[in-house]
Amino acid sequence: MKYKTRLSISTKIPEYLASRKQILAVGPDDISSIRYLKRLGISYIMNSLDETSIKNELMKILNEKYMHRDIGLKGIKIAKDNHSIKKNRKLIRDNLYDVFKRKK
Repeated sequence: MKYKTRLSISTKIPEYLASRKQILAVGPDDISSIRYLKRLGISYIMNSLDETSIKNELMKILNEKYMHRDIGLKGIKIAKDNHSIKKNRKLIRDNLYDVFKRKK
C-alpha cells in the first residue's frame, strides 16, 4: 500500500493549513505528504510512533507556543497560494493547452 500512495498528497492538507492550526503528521520521509509538509517548514512531523518520539514531539509543540500564531498565518497564506481552486484550475488549463499545442 505504501508504494501505491507514496506520490499522493492528502487532500486534507490544504484544509489543515487553512485552519490556522498546527499539523502533527506521522509517516515515513519518503511519502509525498510528509516531504511536502517538511518543505513548508510549518508542521510537526513524526516518523515513528514509539513512546519517546511521541513525548518529544508533543513537548516540542508545547514549548513552541510562541510560534503557533505565525505558523497559523503562514498556513493560511500557503493554502491560498498553493491550493486555491482558481489558481489550480488555471494551472491545469495551461498545462493541458501546452500538451495539445505540442501535439500539433
